[in-house]
Amino acid sequence: MEPLKGVILVDQITAQTFISGHIVEKGDDLVPAGLLGRIGTSGMIVYPDFSTILAMKAEAKASILADMRRIYDGHIRKEFGTANNLKTREWRGRITFAVAATPAVDSHYGIFQSLVSCF
Repeated sequence: MEPLKGVILVDQITAQTFISGHIVEKGDDLVPAGLLGRIGTSGMIVYPDFSTILAMKAEAKASILADMRRIYDGHIRKEFGTANNLKTREWRGRITFAVAATPAVDSHYGIFQSLVSCF
C-alpha cells in the first residue's frame, strides 16, 4: 500500500522523536532532524496504539505529552548542546494527531483531560 502524503504512521515515540539534536542537510537548507522535519509544516501523525505512550514511565510520558501540546499549538522549540544553526531547533506548522487505543485507555482519563483543556 502506498503511504498517504503527509501522513506518518508511528508505532513508538521517544522524547527525541519530534525534534532531535541531530542536524539534517536538505538541499541548501538545514532542517530539524526527526519526525517534524520529515513531515514539514503540515501533516498528520497516526498512533495505531496510544497505549505504548500511556505505559511509559511518568517523566517520559509527560515529556511526550508536553511536546504534543506544543506541536498542536503550532510551535515547538528545543535546546541542544550543539552550536549548529538555531533554526534547526524549532518547528512551526500544524499537525493533526490521530490515535487508537484499547478500552484500557479509560484508566488514563486524567491525562486526556489535561490534553483537552489545552486544545
